[in-house]
Amino acid sequence: MIKSERGITLNPPDFNDPRIMGINIVVHGFKIRLVIAYSPTNVSDSESAKDEFYRKLKKACENRPKNYKLIIAGDFNAETSFVYNKTEFDGSNMIYDEICNDNGLRLKSFARQYKLCMPQTFFEHPIEERYTWYSSDKKTKKILDYVLVPKFVNQYITDCLVKPQLDFQSDHRILVTILETPKSKMARWKPRSPEKRILDIKKLTDAHYQSEYKLKVSEEILKRKSENLTMDQVSNNLVTSLSNAAAETLPNINKKILINYGKTIVF
Repeated sequence: MIKSERGITLNPPDFNDPRIMGINIVVHGFKIRLVIAYSPTNVSDSESAKDEFYRKLKKACENRPKNYKLIIAGDFNAETSFVYNKTEFDGSNMIYDEICNDNGLRLKSFARQYKLCMPQTFFEHPIEERYTWYSSDKKTKKILDYVLVPKFVNQYITDCLVKPQLDFQSDHRILVTILETPKSKMARWKPRSPEKRILDIKKLTDAHYQSEYKLKVSEEILKRKSENLTMDQVSNNLVTSLSNAAAETLPNINKKILINYGKTIVF
């Protein structure tokens, strides 16, 4: 259901499937590709059914006009522990996961492939405002429903929480996401971020840079050395140490421009 009012325009759903629906909506100039999904269950459905679901989900997400921002919402039958707290999962960061079923692994893999955030992990809310599924006796509670958005959209989300008091004869509870976007293209414009450094890793073949890099890596690792770390934390510390050492010891790649017979060559 989409509210009918001035400033909201939409086309009929262009992707209809028993488990997936896709529709393009423009809300006060903000163009949205909305995809609603219902994943196969974690245990009762076959692996091929899950594979087919994610193939169709990718197709529905990619089938969108230029400049339409993606929002995915639905029941993914996925369990992952980092939605129980404010962990700020942005589709790229590594977070230790104590509870994760097969559907949870698939969901995280999909989110990382498309660099999608989970808005419900960006806000502090009590656990009762996080559970999206209740058993018939109300004793078993889980988080099975998710919203996924790219970072550009996530910056405009001001809240994402469950309303447990809204009971509409379902074992699920509604997950409310509040999106407040500027109403004009000019208001949404932001200056480009500074050009990203491109390190000249070929310098590591030079003995001087090699020795400096090894020394800096040792210093970075010692800074982060600690007992009782999980494997994920050890891995993250190692990646951070190598990245920081490279940033401090290696120069940038110099871009040289040559004019050669009327052609500009950049390398």
